[in-house]
Order: sequence, then C-alpha cells, then structure tokens
Amino acid sequence: MTSTWPEKRSSKAYRLFYEERLTDALKKVFRMSYMRDLEGRIRYANVKERGDLEKEIPFWEFLDLEYDSDKRICYLTAYYTHQADFPNLFSNIIQSPKLKRIDDDIFGKKEWKIYPSRWKSRKRLDNELSNISNVVYILADNKNKLV
Repeated sequence: MTSTWPEKRSSKAYRLFYEERLTDALKKVFRMSYMRDLEGRIRYANVKERGDLEKEIPFWEFLDLEYDSDKRICYLTAYYTHQADFPNLFSNIIQSPKLKRIDDDIFGKKEWKIYPSRWKSRKRLDNELSNISNVVYILADNKNKLV
C-alpha cells in the first residue's frame, strides 16, 4: 500500500486497521499487483537492496478510499485493475492453499494453519491430489448424503 503525507502534517494522525478478510479480498481484486509483490518478495528475499520490479513489470492499479465520518464507514472502490493475462489461471492460483502458504512464509507467519479450499467437482479431483502430502480431505456426497 502506498500513502502520501502533506508537507506539514496536522496535529492529528490517523492509522487504518483492517481485518485479514479485507487483505484476502484485495488480493483477489488486484491479482496482478499481488502477484508482482510476491515475485518481488521471493526474488529479493535475501538481498539488501530491492530491484525496481515496477519498471520491469509495468502496470498500474488504483484503489480509492473514502471515509464517511457520520456513518463511520470506509468505502473502497477499485477504479482501475489490470486484467490478468490468464484470468482463469490467476483466479485458481490466488485461491489455492499452496499460494496462501507461500504468502504466509514470505510474511513470516510460521504458525501451523489449515488452508481450506473451495469445493471442486469430482472430475478435477485427480489434478488436486497429485504431489500433495499431509492434507486432510473431507468429501461430501450430496446425492447419497454421505461424508
């Protein structure tokens, strides 16, 4: 997130706190920014000086934040998002437990965690189960009412 301050700050300062659910929602809306940020964090993890990935992979996305002080509600509007080159692939990747684990590793979240995923059709199950270990699957059969 980028923020700018006026030359002279007023005596009042504000800090924005938000739930992790908002972070997850923003990752889905601003897919390309999220992927570029992860790329930079992975690429420059052990380097003191970060390269300028925005020059190498240039695009802009824009989020407007407005606060209604009477209602005490904050409105977020995505005015511009960059279309992913492969939108279906990106949607699946962003929702995958593996990417959530990579994200947690990058940000130092080392605690043990369950990464739930959305239900998928039985036809796609073989693609989901290859090369995976230490995973708990709960399958529901709606037709026969079995778990």
